[in-house]
Amino acid sequence: MELTQLESFIKVAQLLSFSQAAEFLGYSQSAVTVHIQQLEKEMDVKLFERIGRKVYLSEAGNIFLPNAFAILTQVDIAKQSVELISEPKGELRLGTIESLSVVILPNILLELSRRYPSITVLVITGTTEELIQRLKNHEIDCIYTLDFPVYGEEWIKVFEKHERSVFVGSKEIAHTLNNEVTLKELIEQPFILTQRGASYRRELESMLSSEKLTLQPKLEIANTEIILNLLTRGYGLSFLPEFIIQDHLKQDTIQIIDYPVPDSLIQMQLFYHLNKQVSQVMKVFFELIKEKNGL
Repeated sequence: MELTQLESFIKVAQLLSFSQAAEFLGYSQSAVTVHIQQLEKEMDVKLFERIGRKVYLSEAGNIFLPNAFAILTQVDIAKQSVELISEPKGELRLGTIESLSVVILPNILLELSRRYPSITVLVITGTTEELIQRLKNHEIDCIYTLDFPVYGEEWIKVFEKHERSVFVGSKEIAHTLNNEVTLKELIEQPFILTQRGASYRRELESMLSSEKLTLQPKLEIANTEIILNLLTRGYGLSFLPEFIIQDHLKQDTIQIIDYPVPDSLIQMQLFYHLNKQVSQVMKVFFELIKEKNGL
């Protein structure tokens, strides 16, 4: 029984597809098929049932799956016991959202590289929901996101911090709005918003819904740097987490609109799966994140 066979078995079990498992692992489909056949021959059982073009775990496959995970976990533990006596090295597979990858992560990753040059990082972006599914499938090691609180018995929280969201625009537009501007008056301005599903977009939609208002943005785009660039040029307003706009506030190119936004439930959060063995690479990354946030 070889580790490559177990890895192929686990990935086919997760995706229920030999072709998709092969693509993910970087093998040919025939190689994955051989891995499964070798396992089935060694254990004298059928691990999968093939009905038409669909693949399902057999009864034996369902029983064997948690044991396969346990074997690979023990191998990781054995590797890490040796890594403890040397400098951290290896790959960190980090799941995050677009705004954090643009604004927060660059400085953190530069510092991580400076301290630990043997660490490589693979950054995968998506919505929090998409990243959670990847975490469940063991495709990433941890998630660093900005969203409403993520809780559950299967998650281990490393860090969480509330973040305030604000209305923001160019100084020229901000000066045209009085200090007691209403939400209805605000949304009469052209708005640039992130894509639907972003946590702070949902927070804005909740505010609008409470006052029975709707907003049709002039532009929707995931990249917050483009939004900020347009705001500095005098194009409209936006609703963004305050940490995203800090550099532009210091440069005095944009201004927070004086509107009483309700206390936010959105949190910056870092977490991983309960069954994930924490590597030395993950540990030093966690420590750096907490250090950068004053913890």
